[in-house]
Amino acid sequence: MKRCIPAAGLVEYGRAGTIDVPAGLDVVWVEGTGVTRSELEALIDASIYVQGDLDVQEHRLVARDGDSPEQQEHIARWLDEELPVMAREQPWAPATIVVAGASDLAHDGTLR
Repeated sequence: MKRCIPAAGLVEYGRAGTIDVPAGLDVVWVEGTGVTRSELEALIDASIYVQGDLDVQEHRLVARDGDSPEQQEHIARWLDEELPVMAREQPWAPATIVVAGASDLAHDGTLR
């Protein structure tokens, strides 16, 4: 059975308003904290929550997307929606794995 999952907010940015997921897949990765919200719990077998500090995330967004007034407005609108969802849903609580996404630890390429 194919599921068509609404992806609110994507249409505004010229992207498809849904994500088509073919039936019968063994693994499906979907990015975003909103996908772990409680009303989708029955559809999720496992989740990975990548914790990131807001100041580090903003620095990375600026490095990737620039610091134009339009981009700053986009980030502000996103945070206006994201922060209440994070407070309500606490996606780290039901996560199968929680990963620190803003580590200051140096990478040791000799370790696996």
